[in-house]
Amino acid sequence: MDRSIKIIRNLLERMEIASTHKEESRIIEFHTSFGETTIRVMVMTDGNLLSVRAFYLFAIPAKRRKDAMEFATRTSYWMRNGTFSLDLDNGRMAFSVAAPFDEDSISAEDLEELLNKHMQCAVHYMEHAAEPLLKLAHGFVRAKQAVALFDESRRGTEGRLKIPEELLDGQTIAVN
Repeated sequence: MDRSIKIIRNLLERMEIASTHKEESRIIEFHTSFGETTIRVMVMTDGNLLSVRAFYLFAIPAKRRKDAMEFATRTSYWMRNGTFSLDLDNGRMAFSVAAPFDEDSISAEDLEELLNKHMQCAVHYMEHAAEPLLKLAHGFVRAKQAVALFDESRRGTEGRLKIPEELLDGQTIAVN
């Protein structure tokens, strides 16, 4: 097992996160939950790139995938880090964030900090998008309304920017 995989596994163990790793792979997987939503998180490294990819376990129905793609495009446009994407084959929405690093020169502490920040970023955006995407999946809202809900959910998050109004096209809905 290479150095970065060992560091990542050690960090997850200290965080008391049960993870799986196949020896021939450079991918570590685990599940985490917030509220009633569970996501699968994959941490990948190739020695030069650390990538965190989080997937919802629910699927967007085929007839709602166009709206889900629009949601992914509109929300990803303004994000500083990461992007939403939709797998058109299985309807699973994902969030990915990645950062380059030099496996030979990065300290264990710096790699842990990088991983921790990227995991927090992925879980943060997945948490705020869960309700809007479930409403979109069930046909209660369209893409622009889901984006407005996502934006409203994030507004209370310190240090985050609001989605530019032109991307919302004037869509506002009440959030209880």
